[in-house]
Amino acid sequence: MCPRVWAVALLLIGCAVLAGEGEPPRPPLRELTGPELRDAQQMRDRADLLRAAYERPRQGPKGAEKDEGEFAKVVVAYADAIEKYSGSDIAAYCQVRLAGFYQFGREYDKATKVLSDLAQRYAGTEHEAQAYFTLGLMHLQARHDPASALPWFQKVPAPPTAGDDGAVPDRSYGQPDKLYLSSQQSAARCEIRLGKPADAARRIEALGKRYPQYKKSIDGSLRWEVRSALSDHTLKAIKPTEETRKRCWRSFSCDFARARAGRHPSRGARPHSRGPNLH
Repeated sequence: MCPRVWAVALLLIGCAVLAGEGEPPRPPLRELTGPELRDAQQMRDRADLLRAAYERPRQGPKGAEKDEGEFAKVVVAYADAIEKYSGSDIAAYCQVRLAGFYQFGREYDKATKVLSDLAQRYAGTEHEAQAYFTLGLMHLQARHDPASALPWFQKVPAPPTAGDDGAVPDRSYGQPDKLYLSSQQSAARCEIRLGKPADAARRIEALGKRYPQYKKSIDGSLRWEVRSALSDHTLKAIKPTEETRKRCWRSFSCDFARARAGRHPSRGARPHSRGPNLH
């Protein structure tokens, strides 16, 4: 090989290493067309119908008991589509649906494994962000564990759609931004329930700067989350008085104002593990 060809090859290798920090380039999503696409759609629809047929009689507290045989049929239907059409959008959809089915069966560890695998297989795509967001929702809503949910929400990356001033114009606002916005609001919800209102305020403030066109509704969502935390069923046993609720809201508003001004929240607040301080 001539010296010029060697130089070009080394240059290309160096650029690849710098761009990917030494990692091999990830293959693009698998595109399905023609008969292959129709077969994948049929496998997906069959799995969805099996899932619906299984879940329908088991909805609510008086639903039917779990049937291991029928449950396994749904799992196999999704797994077959995932394996046969791995790397495609339909396979990613089936992984999300399979995780949701495991969640329905209260098999949260398996759901976590499926979604973690999805994030790894589709790293760098919107499916990775969707996997992290779904993991966060599962831990927050199904398992009522904001401490475990928060790291998953924080993994959802910010889309590279902001302008020079850090704001995202309406013309660039798309599905990745919607996912990021929802994940950040959910992260703030976790922080409020973990007794970290100033962290939540700073997060919401940053969102308002990134999406100024939605700042009013973003700020409103923060206040809604505080009210939600005060009325959460896990806090009802404390039976706070109306004055206690007002005092808690004043304390939160103070931390919110300090966060806006770039100052630390009050250091005199007593540490607590769930929700605002009601004592």
